[in-house]
Amino acid sequence: MSVKRSLSKDDVDFEWAKDVPPHVHALAAWYEYARESQVLIERVIQLRRAKMFCSKGSNDKIIREHCTQHLRIIPLPQVRLLVCCEDFPARSFIRAKENANIEPMFNNELFGTDGPVALPWATYFGLKGLDMSEAYAKWHLRMGRSIHPISIPWQYTNPELTRMFGPIIKRLRPKEFPEPCRAGRKGGGKSLGGLELLQQLVACRLNEHGISFYDSKWKKFHIYNSKRGYKNAALTAASRIRTLTETPFFGRRK
Repeated sequence: MSVKRSLSKDDVDFEWAKDVPPHVHALAAWYEYARESQVLIERVIQLRRAKMFCSKGSNDKIIREHCTQHLRIIPLPQVRLLVCCEDFPARSFIRAKENANIEPMFNNELFGTDGPVALPWATYFGLKGLDMSEAYAKWHLRMGRSIHPISIPWQYTNPELTRMFGPIIKRLRPKEFPEPCRAGRKGGGKSLGGLELLQQLVACRLNEHGISFYDSKWKKFHIYNSKRGYKNAALTAASRIRTLTETPFFGRRK
């Protein structure tokens, strides 16, 4: 179910995105699409009230009830962004205030990609305390991934550490996932770039508010040159919103 609210300039003006790196496009896209899903918003509010990412005072019962429903679909960094951002969903991404819990994500160039994920130690043990670490591990394996605690000796240089990881990766690779013959299975990390996802969302939001392709007041905010392209983009974004808790947001879609 989509969220119904009045349309503001911040909802469709992503001109600022041209001046930020791709991983910030991914952060913004996930955040803005999540603002359109009432189902996801309600779960995030419950997890926030249950203090999911707090070291003390968390309500384990509520966290288990709401988190296990979508752990298989939504990676923890994406859940953490929404739960820990106090301005979600009221403010747009560009207006949301950063805090100590989400600031590291803005430096994570792998957000929204299919690359390695560094799961915070406290988060992993929080899951383990909730008997959810097994569910998280199974989710990883279904996605062709596995999770391992790794101790890194930082007295070595980055190139030295990179060489050290070679034998470790070879030893840890699961038998059911042999090394592919070509680098980057299926050729890449995600189906669309975050900026393209935002552009489709603009068309969707305009269309949802009955704003036609030809409306001169709003036309400057979308990139589409034809009515057909505008409608297709709107429908694609609407479909993605409906399946936020059913299909990986950054995964390929048929």
